[in-house]
Parts: sequence; structure tokens; C-alpha cells
Amino acid sequence: MVEFTDEASVEAWVSRLAVEEGVMFAALNAALVYPTVANRERIIAPNYGLLAGRAILVALVRSRFAEAKIENAAERAAAAYATTNSADFSAAYFAASVASGSSNGIVVADNLFAQNLSEALEGGGISSAMAMPLWADYSLSTVATEWDELRKWMSLKPNIWGFWIDWYEGLLEGRAPDWELWREVALIPNVVWQTGPEAVAEAIAGIKRRRMVRVAPPLVLDEAARVFHVAAPSDVPDDVLGYVKGRVGLAFRNALAASKSNGFTESSYEAVTISSALDDPEARADVLAGAFYDAALGFVANIGEVYPDDVALVNLKNVLYAASEEICEFDEQARQRCLRIAKLQIAREPSVDDVADLNEMVAVAQEYSDDVLAEILAKDAALIAKKQRSPKWVRARFMQYMTTIGDYLERAKKGDARVTWLVAKIGKLWDWFTVDGL
Repeated sequence: MVEFTDEASVEAWVSRLAVEEGVMFAALNAALVYPTVANRERIIAPNYGLLAGRAILVALVRSRFAEAKIENAAERAAAAYATTNSADFSAAYFAASVASGSSNGIVVADNLFAQNLSEALEGGGISSAMAMPLWADYSLSTVATEWDELRKWMSLKPNIWGFWIDWYEGLLEGRAPDWELWREVALIPNVVWQTGPEAVAEAIAGIKRRRMVRVAPPLVLDEAARVFHVAAPSDVPDDVLGYVKGRVGLAFRNALAASKSNGFTESSYEAVTISSALDDPEARADVLAGAFYDAALGFVANIGEVYPDDVALVNLKNVLYAASEEICEFDEQARQRCLRIAKLQIAREPSVDDVADLNEMVAVAQEYSDDVLAEILAKDAALIAKKQRSPKWVRARFMQYMTTIGDYLERAKKGDARVTWLVAKIGKLWDWFTVDGL
């Protein structure tokens, strides 16, 4: 067992670690006393309650992502601390400093915890360290009272502090981190952090909204041409795609043939969803996986409610699940997108006013799209406008791509009247969806 007797022994041990592991060690030691530090900060000023959380979060993210922009974010987090009286005693400040590469100093708040953490890092690396609850016996810890007090204060404004409550409770429990979400929060622009907790909460809500509709491959910007294209398709063998399309097509036709007894028609939600993929001869693996999974979820909800417990429909549901799973075996990102589809809930159908603006919205976005993306946007808009219940994965993809283009234009052509109009219209469509935590 490693024994830490003083600051020098801590630094000597950390010096033997990989950079990422050393940053993790500093960050989790800081997280241990986060409630105490944050309570002291908020007494100085309400906005200061954000500083410790930001510093620790960015340090944790740096242990996972070795990127220059994350190091820069850590440097800015440490600099924000340095402007307060808190920096002198804050383990969070030192964690951010270590993450930025500007310091080797680490504050160890509890020797037993530090020793347990060192064993976790040596035994299983960062994943083992993150799976270790901050306090093995939380009820006996001195931080319990501090956290109860801080949590009670944060709970008065859950829309502002809800993310931080969930984040810290996840650390207390050793819950698996949502690294991508944490990374995006860490990269919130410095000017937003400086504005205060309300602005940061709004930015986090925007990140969550964008994440919930990421059901398709991302867009990539060609900087020279200033147009977007869809990222390259995943490497799923053509024979696999042909096989799953054939199985789904056969089960789909059988279910429609039995429509007199099961009520399933070509205008049913699941049928429209399946057709949106099968009718496209160029449909990529991600399109097929998303459409099939969306339709399968529809049957799970509707068989026994809207439809009878019909053999042909149950078979189609099972075939759809199997088809999406087979594609996901070759593409982990497709699996993650299917999980987002499962979580995504429809709050309302597109209104007459929504539909009236779709064509003009697409026309603006197409000016910054290659031919393939331009066609996708046009087809999605047409399907959304035509069907009373268009597939939710289609609506989600439409919002994913329109938001990506809108965000870019808002930065690149700020003040342009058409861009301002487009961004405002996109903003009004977010209430198509609802999601936990927003």
C-alpha cells in the first residue's frame, strides 16, 4: 500500500503516473472536499459557488481527453479561481492547475482516501478510479453535512444547479461518467462562465437539447468551400445491409397483408417509419438502424393497445430489433444513436405554422450543404410536412442537422437577417421533443 506522509511523498508518487492518471488523482482529491469549498465560495458571492465545480469538472475531463482546448479550459478555470480569495486553500484550484499543465501541486484532503485512490489507479487505471465512490461510508464522513447544506441550497433553483447536483451525486456513488456531456460542459466559452450560473445553466440546457437529437452521423464542415457534408458512413458490410433489409421487407409485407385483422396499414406510424428507410435505395447503415429501432419501439408501445397481439406484428417487431442490433454489432455509434431514439419523447406534432416555414428553412440551410445533405434536408422536411405523425428519428435528424448549420451561421454571419430568422425558427421547433432533465 502507498503511504503518503507529506506533500513531497504525494508528488513523488504522482510523478510516476501517466499524465492523465495524475490529473485524475488531483481531480478526485479535490472532488472529495467539493461541498466544503463550494459552501465557502457561495458565502463570498453566489456566483462563486460555480468555481469549484467548474475547476474539478474540467480536470476530470482532462484526465479523459488529452486535447489542447481542454488544457486551455483548465487554465481558464484555474485563472478564474486565482481572482478570488478561495485559491489559497482550494484543492479545486490545484486540480485545474495540474490539468492545465501549469502546476504539479496536489492537495490531499484525506490520506485514507488518497491511498485507496492510488490503489484503484494502480490496479485498474482511470476507469477503476472513477468507479470508486468518493466516500465508502458517506454517513460517517465530515463532508456529509457540508453536502446536505450545499444540496439544499442548490435545490432551491434546480433549473440552475440541477446539473451540478446530479454530477456530484454521481461521483459520490461511483456512477459511470457521461464523458461526452462533461467534455461539452467543460468547453462552454469562458465568457459564459464569467456571466454566472444562470448563463451556464442555459448553455448546459442547450448542450442537452442538441445531444438528445444526435440520432445520425454528425455533419462535417468543409472550411474552404464553407459547406457541410455528412460524416463518412460506418463500415458495415453490404451483404449484412442487404440481408437485414430483405428480412425486414419480408416481415413488413406479411404484416401489411394481414392488415384486415391487425389494423396495421401503410399510413401507420411504424409503416411510415420503416418505409422511410426501405424506399431509399441509398440508405446508409445508420439510417436503417435508426428507422428500424424507432419502428420497433412503436410496436412495443402499441401492440396490445392500438393493435391486437397479432403474430405478424410481433414477428415484424422482433425482426426490426434483430436487424438494428445486427447493424449495431458493426457500429457502436449506431448503438448509441438508437439509445438516444429510445429516450427521445415526442411532446407535440408539427403545427401548420411549423410546416409553412420548413421549405424556406431548408432553402437557407441548403446554401451551406453539399448535394447529399441538401437532399436529406429536403426529404426530411417533406416527410415531416406530409405525414401527421412523421417518424421521430426523421424529426430528430432534421433538428440535428439544422441546428448544426444554424449554430455555424450564427457565429459566421452574425447580424445577417436570414440567419437571424433561421435560428429563431429552429429555436421554436425544440418543443417538438421533451427529455428528462430539461
